[in-house]
Amino acid sequence: MNYPSRCNRTERVAGLASAERGFVCGRIARLDTASLVLCDDSGSAELLLECPSGGVQAGDIVEIAFRRDSAKSCTASAIRLLAPALRQPWGNPDFRRFTPGLKAALRLRALLIESIRRFFAELDFLEVETPALVPSPGLEPHLRAFATDYVPEAGNAEAGLPRRVFLPASPEYHMKRMLAAGFERIFQLCRTFRNGESFHLHNPEFTMLEWYRAYADSTAIMADMEMLGARLAEAAGAGPCVEFRGGQIDFTPPWPQISVREAFQKLAGITLPPESDPDALRRAARKAGFDNITDADSWDDAFYKVFLAAIEPKLGMGKPAFLVEYPASMAALAKKKESDPAVAERFELFIGGVEIANGFTELNDPAEQRKRFEEEFEQRRLMHAPEHPIDERLLDALAIGMPPSGGVAVGVDRLIMILAGKDSIADVIAFPFAHDWGSW
Repeated sequence: MNYPSRCNRTERVAGLASAERGFVCGRIARLDTASLVLCDDSGSAELLLECPSGGVQAGDIVEIAFRRDSAKSCTASAIRLLAPALRQPWGNPDFRRFTPGLKAALRLRALLIESIRRFFAELDFLEVETPALVPSPGLEPHLRAFATDYVPEAGNAEAGLPRRVFLPASPEYHMKRMLAAGFERIFQLCRTFRNGESFHLHNPEFTMLEWYRAYADSTAIMADMEMLGARLAEAAGAGPCVEFRGGQIDFTPPWPQISVREAFQKLAGITLPPESDPDALRRAARKAGFDNITDADSWDDAFYKVFLAAIEPKLGMGKPAFLVEYPASMAALAKKKESDPAVAERFELFIGGVEIANGFTELNDPAEQRKRFEEEFEQRRLMHAPEHPIDERLLDALAIGMPPSGGVAVGVDRLIMILAGKDSIADVIAFPFAHDWGSW
């Protein structure tokens, strides 16, 4: 079989409505003795046949010489086979997956990614790239990272000494090292990885947007987030309001803020006790009707059982909302609030009951950061979780001095999902994990 290297395409299928004559290329979607339907990335069109089909069949990719006969019809005067469909495409998983709706969502995704870059360029941010192989993926107790080994080639001074490396769960550590080295406004769109996560809001590899501003705090970063969200809602073509899961989300700033304590009181009917008193939280949760709380639950366990059931699904309805003032123990990389050290200067953004972003006034005290890392390391050990090393390079960077800074990590797939009005991030990702491998 001869597969031609070149073709004579002068028009896309969408251009057939106005073209007088020329060449068009695409896949045959339907073929009979009188006509055929041709498809390409721009659409589909029917052409009348005045020539023999030349042995082509539905599914083949062809070049067609055409002429316009009237305002409503084009005629194919010659057909050349470019690539035969040795297997019918209609049963192919990729062919079935890339429906017109998904193609439209992926075009919107590209538009929104471009809009993100333009937004940060206008604010004089530098786009940076950090490694995809890192010495530590982070120490968050429930983090499951992807690990591999770097094995130096023969002749290398380190030959025969494999080194354990990880795929990053976040570019945060390297970006903070850049802050300490003198960069003041940086952002990054990158792939990040978390093992074991494959659901409608999770994918083992996902796209993260992170940005950091020196001489700023979490309040400034929340203002950035409001401006970016409003800009992206406009770029999505919905104006300030977006349809999501049967309701409308108005992205017009300002966005409301609610503290963790207020959220527990208003949405779950629980006055949040101090972290030193897990018994009090378990009692309060049971009294409020949370029967799944057990005596074995730690303070954090009880917190998240209530939070996931009664609080998260109600946040960001009607307008995006910031949840602020997390308990200090739940923000290992954030500064404590000066006026209330029991809480941290951490926020999360929720839209339509979906967590979108996690931001901090960044901790820049190296001694305090080491202490918190060691506490998380010990927590992982007690949980029998895989050991992740403390990133000494980050601590070295803090030791030379990192300016007061604010930063945030944004789940790009989730944000685009909402702006596209979809129910799952699989609806805005070309190849979600489950498509190639099946879900866990």
